[in-house]
Amino acid sequence: MHPAQSLQKAACFIGLVFLSVGCVKREDYDRVLAEKKALQTQLDQRAEQLRLISTQYLAAQQTLGQLPELQARLKAAQEQVEQKQKEIDDVNARWDQFRQERRKAMLGREYPELRLDEGRVLKHVIITAIQDDELALRHDEGVMKVQLAKSNDELRWQSCYDPSESAESKRKAMLARTKLLEQRLAEDAKRGTASVKSTTSTKTKEVQLMRDVIRNQRKALNDAYFRLRKEHPDALRGADWNSARPEDSGLINVFAKRRAVIGINELDSLATAIKANLRKLSDLE
Repeated sequence: MHPAQSLQKAACFIGLVFLSVGCVKREDYDRVLAEKKALQTQLDQRAEQLRLISTQYLAAQQTLGQLPELQARLKAAQEQVEQKQKEIDDVNARWDQFRQERRKAMLGREYPELRLDEGRVLKHVIITAIQDDELALRHDEGVMKVQLAKSNDELRWQSCYDPSESAESKRKAMLARTKLLEQRLAEDAKRGTASVKSTTSTKTKEVQLMRDVIRNQRKALNDAYFRLRKEHPDALRGADWNSARPEDSGLINVFAKRRAVIGINELDSLATAIKANLRKLSDLE
């Protein structure tokens, strides 16, 4: 079947799922999730293809005879990535809506007895809220919050919980917080240059902000590496990785220790950003 037809079929199927969200069969849910992950894999493959062609294009700039062909291939690869991105964005939007509907339907649901993964048993439980992969519960002994990852299989199924998707969501949130810190730091630096001289307290604040940025970036880099190692255990077995200073890891900096896996470019980008901010921190101190 042509990829476009397969994607259309996935979109139509997801649309049908929404019409019957209250009585979705587990096999239907698994099928939707499989379609979504398959599209993400295709997008990653196209993005890696684009990166390789871009590298070839830059290397061939001195060989003018190859440029027309490479330009055509590069344009075609860019169009494929853009199309695939649109398709995955559409599926993600439908998936998010589907999950929101499922979680909304869980609010107020009552359980005479609820057993959590850790073995604790709660009596007369009512779900009062679901936010950021966390459940708020009211039961005989009071109220509590529990992460979906530590609830039980039934609750995870009902809420469409996907551990890999949850980890990616947390990573994106962390990067967003890091970006916000960088913006605040840039604004503080701009205000500092506008004044005749900066006070000691202002400089101390800038140093602390930069350290917070670097700490968040290092956590994001470690998370990205361990996620990649989980996806490619054989390729990354024994890789040289320094969790304390991940930007200095041999996997990133030593050519002989690099591995050919999709996603390693993300590690390079995060490490480069950390090194740039370390230089800024050194100047501030």
